[in-house]
Amino acid sequence: MRRRHIIWIAFLACLLGPATSAAMQTPAAPTTAGGWWTAWSSCDITPVQFGSPPEDIPGMADDIFWLEAETTNGSDIDMIVWLWTGNRPLPLNGQYASDGSSTKWLWAFSEEMRDISATVTSDAGDEGEVQFAGEILDSTTGPVNGWPSGVILPEPGCWTFDITAAAQDGDIYEGRIVFPAVP
Repeated sequence: MRRRHIIWIAFLACLLGPATSAAMQTPAAPTTAGGWWTAWSSCDITPVQFGSPPEDIPGMADDIFWLEAETTNGSDIDMIVWLWTGNRPLPLNGQYASDGSSTKWLWAFSEEMRDISATVTSDAGDEGEVQFAGEILDSTTGPVNGWPSGVILPEPGCWTFDITAAAQDGDIYEGRIVFPAVP
């Protein structure tokens, strides 16, 4: 058992070596840990970041895994997704079999938003679901501009999350994240 554990750690160290070393040398700077994801998926995924999120996203911790969405409509609003479950691909049906944790994501914006919706589709044409739980209004529980959610994907593969959100001042944000799901 101990030997299997050591072999597994050595295997992960080979895959994560450069990203892990960079993160240890410069902990304040975000680092992209996306390299090993491509081994799990043929998706052109949104890079996974670790460390401090952009300064215009208030109330976020400095030691989190997060994704920065690609803005698709030229909006000056920024959006990131905090990966509450860490740096791993999404499981099917909203729950990790290994530890039972659910696929919680927190969608955070640089402005206060009044509404958010997501269209989730796979490369194969399947539809997924993001269940938003409402905006965080109390800064002691998270960023004031944050929207907690659960993510439910029925099939493995490459998933595109197209997000539309309306700011309090009427500005519209449209963005995209691409992320894999595994069985």
